[in-house]
Amino acid sequence: MIISFSWLKELVKTDASAQEIADRLSVSGLEVEHLDHWESVKGGLKGFVIGQVVDCAKHPNADKLSVTKVDIGTGELQPIVCGAPNVAAGQKVVVATVGTDVTVPGKGSFTIGEAKIRGEISRGMICAEDEMGLGNSHDGIMVLPENAPVGQRAAEYFGVHSDEILEIGLTANRGDAASHLGVARDVAALFETTIQMPKILEGSFENSAYSIEVENLEFCTRYVGLEIENVKVVASPEWMQIRLRAIGIEPKNMIVDATNYVLHELGQPLHAFDADKINGKTIRVRKAVSGEKFHTLDKQERELTGNELLIADEKEPIGFAGVMGELHTAVNENTRNIFLESACFHAGMVRKTARIHQLNTDASFRFERGTDIEICEVAAMRAAALILEYAGGEIKGITDYYPTKFQPKKINISISKLAKFSGANISEKDVKKILSHLGFAIGAAQDQFEVSVPSWCHGMDGEQDIYEEIMRIYGYDKIPFSGKITASMPVMKGLESVRRRDSVASYLTGNGFFEILNNSLSSVQWMEGNEEDAVVLTNPLSADMAVMRGSLLPGMAHAAAYNRNRKNHNIRFFEFGRIYEKGKVGIVESEILGILIGGYGTEESWELKQKEMDFYDAKSILNNVFGVLGISDWKDMVVLKEVPSGMLKKMDLQGEFWYAEIFWDKVKAFIENKPGVKLQAPPKFPFMRRDLSLVVDKGMLFSEINAVIEAEKIAHLKNMNVFDVFEGKPLDEGKKAIAIAFYLGAEDGTLTDEIADGSMKKLMKAFEAKGAVIRK
Repeated sequence: MIISFSWLKELVKTDASAQEIADRLSVSGLEVEHLDHWESVKGGLKGFVIGQVVDCAKHPNADKLSVTKVDIGTGELQPIVCGAPNVAAGQKVVVATVGTDVTVPGKGSFTIGEAKIRGEISRGMICAEDEMGLGNSHDGIMVLPENAPVGQRAAEYFGVHSDEILEIGLTANRGDAASHLGVARDVAALFETTIQMPKILEGSFENSAYSIEVENLEFCTRYVGLEIENVKVVASPEWMQIRLRAIGIEPKNMIVDATNYVLHELGQPLHAFDADKINGKTIRVRKAVSGEKFHTLDKQERELTGNELLIADEKEPIGFAGVMGELHTAVNENTRNIFLESACFHAGMVRKTARIHQLNTDASFRFERGTDIEICEVAAMRAAALILEYAGGEIKGITDYYPTKFQPKKINISISKLAKFSGANISEKDVKKILSHLGFAIGAAQDQFEVSVPSWCHGMDGEQDIYEEIMRIYGYDKIPFSGKITASMPVMKGLESVRRRDSVASYLTGNGFFEILNNSLSSVQWMEGNEEDAVVLTNPLSADMAVMRGSLLPGMAHAAAYNRNRKNHNIRFFEFGRIYEKGKVGIVESEILGILIGGYGTEESWELKQKEMDFYDAKSILNNVFGVLGISDWKDMVVLKEVPSGMLKKMDLQGEFWYAEIFWDKVKAFIENKPGVKLQAPPKFPFMRRDLSLVVDKGMLFSEINAVIEAEKIAHLKNMNVFDVFEGKPLDEGKKAIAIAFYLGAEDGTLTDEIADGSMKKLMKAFEAKGAVIRK
């Protein structure tokens, strides 16, 4: 949120600098993320002065250049070579002096220096309006009126305004601070000063002919409507335009600018309708009817789902409540009568409406966080005062739908409890002063007293909330440090699986994979024949987001198609996400690691021949992933399959794609239940190696040989590995030789040959019993 320092100082009396205010606000909970200097003309016209062309002659060496002598008030005429066709003696002009930074649109920035142009000295530049940031014209130099004072700084002549701009990172619970007035309250409390409310229109007015109908009281708790007749839609005054531009809003006309100005000043969104385009004299706040259509102010046609909150007249919608108005009833240069809306809409309904149509406006931002129901009429009268002053007109009538008046929440607080809560002895006097500055009403005080929460504070539910308000204004830095810290360290479960997840992600990204993140909402068409298991949304945003996804594959395939369309042919993606399906009781939610590969395994190179990734590449990746996880038996933890051709066709994907779905819940369960690592000292005594070559049937698996070894339970066997496999002559057909190295040892001494040979004879006897032949 953007705050103008000069605007803020009109609302709160303080001599503090912008930096001091920014520092105090940041430590009190309103973090000032940036403090920037702003000028109404970029660069502030520094180095530009008013000059007079005393002499102008053609350049002796260039047909399109002129050599001038310019008086800039220094007592010495400055020679300036100028290329503008309209330069002439006697003109008052703007001169960029030596050392001035100038930005020329399309040519970039440069610094004016003394130069020799085609043999003629030039000390400065006579400027066009675009070179000063005062306009877009580059047809020639800007010629000023004859009364322009020579030597005056251009910034003074053109009235360049400057300001300090505070950019505040507003948290969701501080909707009360979404305006200059809201920030001013905190500044008043922090610097112990007072608020000055802006001028509003006062007096009694006739009841408006408009009536307000609200379909559901929760939709709109207050609606103030103000009729203003005979306005002139003119430009807003310069001071207002400057303020709006300083906070990033482009002025439009006096009516629209007044509503924007009041929104940012008081925090109350307003909307002005062209009253002559409203059908009838009834304004309705209602839910949309599915299929209704209208054009919003951004000229987009909106088809309604039936879940939006609308403002409507007697025939049709005239705007999204609290979000954006309708185009037909918008104020334009022909508008003469307006109906000004100042209301308090339901935060949840505004949020839903904005999300459905992907609209994020200044109004919806504030309604979603909660607005001040008591300021509706004040804001309308503030806007009316501005409109009547600068656009003319008169108030015809006012209507105020306010069925349930605001009743402040009352909370009992205790000075002694505050001391325990904060660790600081804050006096009763300071507590009262802080709360009063923040707008809280205080009842009779002894140790305990009653506090009334103001209408702009939302989410104040208990005494702890009041204590937090007191502490942030009092200053956390003033709370004494006790000198000792006591803390309880909870047992954190599941950290090992998180670490393993990070390890897997690091391995995959280190091997050319990209991690992606898809929406958990999907279309029922991707349920792959399991439509009955789909978790269907009651109020989907669209048909493409009607169910909770039952697999990560469709989203990953969409990402693959998106990349293929942008010439990224080699696909290596992984995604950690959740999938959803109907269970026997309720909905089953599972965590999944999805891996998708397709295309070539390597980039094109003269050294290596490219090969499309296939089943064996996918299996190799899974081997490595489970190796990182420390899991050897993983066949029940993953499904590996080729992406169905039907899905590839729908996605317009060519070639072979393989998808692996790792059941991460099973992985986590295995990791969390796996015994911890036991440390073991390295052996003190050397191992003995014994080699054995077995001739076995060609179809025998090593797992069968390993089963024989494990069954014998050789006490001194520490390790083994296959170091050779041989087939062919002199072996018989259908046979193969497997050479295995056995490592034997003991913890209490060096193993003797007698013990080692005994262990090997035991193994040889077992192998022979299984039909193996020992090669000599």
